This record gives sequence, C-alpha cells and structure tokens, in this order.
Amino acid sequence: MTHPRHIAILGGGPAGASAALHLARAGFRVAVIDRGAGRGAYGETLPPAVRAALENMGLWAEFASAGHTPLFGNCSCWGSEAMEERDFLYQPYGAGWRIDRAVFDSMLSRAAGAAGAEWFAPARGVQIERRDGGGWRVTLEGAAIEAELLLDASGRASSFARGLGIERRSYDRLIGIGAVLDAAHGFADTRTLVESSAEGWWYSGVIPGGKVAVIFFTDSDLAAARRAADRGGWRDLLEQTERTRQRVACAAPAVRTMAANSSALAQCAGDGWLAAGDAAAAYDPLASQGIVTALWSGELAARAAALYLGGNRGALERYQRMVERAFAIYLHNRSAFYCAERRWSTFDFWRRRAQSVHVAAAIRTETQPEPTWISHP
Repeated sequence: MTHPRHIAILGGGPAGASAALHLARAGFRVAVIDRGAGRGAYGETLPPAVRAALENMGLWAEFASAGHTPLFGNCSCWGSEAMEERDFLYQPYGAGWRIDRAVFDSMLSRAAGAAGAEWFAPARGVQIERRDGGGWRVTLEGAAIEAELLLDASGRASSFARGLGIERRSYDRLIGIGAVLDAAHGFADTRTLVESSAEGWWYSGVIPGGKVAVIFFTDSDLAAARRAADRGGWRDLLEQTERTRQRVACAAPAVRTMAANSSALAQCAGDGWLAAGDAAAAYDPLASQGIVTALWSGELAARAAALYLGGNRGALERYQRMVERAFAIYLHNRSAFYCAERRWSTFDFWRRRAQSVHVAAAIRTETQPEPTWISHP
C-alpha cells in the first residue's frame, strides 16, 4: 500500500518526533520511519531549560507527571581541585531532570501520533529513491511512502544525507566509555558531577535502583581509550579520580563505548531534503544540551519544511545558514570552556582542545550572520 505524504521523517528520536509533532499540528501529512534503535543507555539528564521547550510543545504537564527524577543542581571539578556547585534554584525554570529515556521518547511519539503523524516502527528494509516527478519514494517492509520532502533525523549516522554523498565533518575524536555501578554505601548526592582528569573527563549521576552511571570521555585514538575499553583498565582510570571514585562501590564493570564527537554535515539541506538534530550537527556531551537542542532543532526544521512546502524555495537555504551559525557559536564556546582547564595542558587530550580554539574562531568568522526569520532560545 502506498501512503502519500507531504513529508517523510527518517528517525523517531527527539528531533524527528518534535518535527513530526509541529508539522502534523500545522496540518501537514507526516510519516515517521523509525528503526526503533535503543537510546539512552546510561540515564540521560535534562537541564532546567527543557521546560521552555516542552511548554512550547504543550507537553510540560505530561512530562512533569511522568515520574522523572528532579535534579536540583550539579557540580564540577574543572580548572582546579576545588568542587564548584551550581544550584538550580537560581534558574528561571527550576530543577533539571534525570529521565527514563524510553518513557520520554514514548511521550513524544504519542503526542506526534495524536496530532496525526503516522509512525512506521520498527522500520525494516528501508530504501529511498527520487521520484521522476519530484519528491521521494520510501519503501520498507509492508509499506511504501511517497513524500514531497524528506527530513533526515537519523542521528549521528545521518544515513540519508551521507547516502547522497554529503560529507560529515568531525572536529574531534571524543568517545564516551561508560558503565553502571552500585552507589557507594551511604552515597545520597543526586547531583551530576563532571570531573576533569589528565586524559579526559568524567561524568557521573545517580539512576534508579541505587546505581550510578559513570562515563569516561577521551579521544578514541589515545592510549587512555584503549585502556578504558577493558573493564580492568577502566576501573584503574576511575581510581585515579579524586571525587568520582568516591561515588561508587568497587567493581570491575562491563563497559560500553559511544560516539560523542562534535561533528556536522557539510550541507544539512538541499533539493527536497533537510536534516535535523544530531543528523545535522552533534554536540559535545559537556554542553548538556543534547535533547533540548534536538527538540528545538526539530521545530526549526519543521518551520523550514512548512515554508518550503508552501512554495518558499529559499527556506531550506536559510535553514542551512542558521544551523551553520549555531554550530559555529557552539564550537567557539566549547573551545573556551575546555581552555579553562590548564592543569594538564601538556597532555594530548587537552593540548588538542587548546589548539582547536583557532579553528572555532575561523569558522565563526566565516559563517554568515544568523537569519532573523526564526528564533532559537
């Protein structure tokens, strides 16, 4: 059976679901093709600013009643051995949140479905081809979808855009190597902790069941990454930290590696297509803005798609410039934050990031000003 649609969205994560929700509410026929890959293995956190995004989507009340764990602050050891504390009580949106990712994603997909978006999941055997008369034909097991516009929300893989031959540019080799450990006896601090070390940095946070998610971030080509890939080596690196190791009970955990590099498509919009979320540009986890950025990115992509489908053929080009501008600003800010840690400036991980500030400045200078046709909080 063929399903005619205005737009087909590849990927049902936060960016794809956000775009689907906004487009469906605007009256467009939307199909979401979701392979159903698992997400959020280590208990993700959301900053207080997520409230603005969810209120804008009409989902704040449902989110607030879903049982996610509120976070009232975070702390970091960055630039010195002293621990800096940040209390969310001084934030305009109140607490942050540690979420159950499956529950969160289900909320988004239900809302998009209720608005009229059709969900195809788990999608198998997906193939995409251009139609002779314009637009796209997406075939998968049990269905065929014809769409005027295609939105790539397939995450860092950016599978559709890269299938077109679009280059994905990486600005570092950052990976996360994580584990879930039992909390240390008597440990009750629910705040997240970021702690820098000579060969990278550590994230830790409490998750349900008396567990602590702990992730070591370093570059994939460094010796520390090879050590951390082994559970014994990972544990040895953890023991070298001052504060992170105090949060967990001793164990030699099973570890898992995930991509965490800053990367972006050289082109995130073109003839009849655009990319959103991590598929367009992926950010360092240190920014703690991944899901929030994905929600706003989905909305911005939806607005650009709506203008394009309404006959404004310049909308995708303006969307491209906006994404480039936002990513350039991010790279500049990221470099400045990494450069604030000077204790290990001779180590490769930190030396690379000190050098990258010049790259970020050059990219920011060359990028055109952000267009005023759409806003980003």
